[in-house]
Amino acid sequence: MSERTVEASTQRYYYSFTRGGEVVLVHRHRNPDGTIGGLVAETAHVNPDSTVEPRAKVSGRAEVTEGSRIEEYAHVLDMARVIGATVRGHAEVGGSATISDGAVIEGSASIVEQATVTEGAIVTEEAMVCGDMVVGSGIVIGGLETVGF
Repeated sequence: MSERTVEASTQRYYYSFTRGGEVVLVHRHRNPDGTIGGLVAETAHVNPDSTVEPRAKVSGRAEVTEGSRIEEYAHVLDMARVIGATVRGHAEVGGSATISDGAVIEGSASIVEQATVTEGAIVTEEAMVCGDMVVGSGIVIGGLETVGF
């Protein structure tokens, strides 16, 4: 690993995750393969065995654990938890939502509020899962579907 790579992963600076939003202290995550990943707020937690690609973001008090992958332009925010799952594309996981056990959130999908997506379920395209809805057992939700209340 180069000296520059190590230095880049320890730098801290201020960033606003939304236009005109609060400015917070962030750093770039160092991925398990040694590459420099995306932005992580100092208030969030990303496990060292998880990957956050360079344009992906983790903010608020979000938690990313157990080999999870936050890819492309995805954003995990608020108090959301990603546990052994993948969030990619332009997808967002927020509120106190939980994504776990091999679930995949992709496209421009949104998982919000207290929703749970688990057990290999896939939420794709512009679908939204909200409220206290639980989606699991390999279910696929896509298109413009909104599940929950």
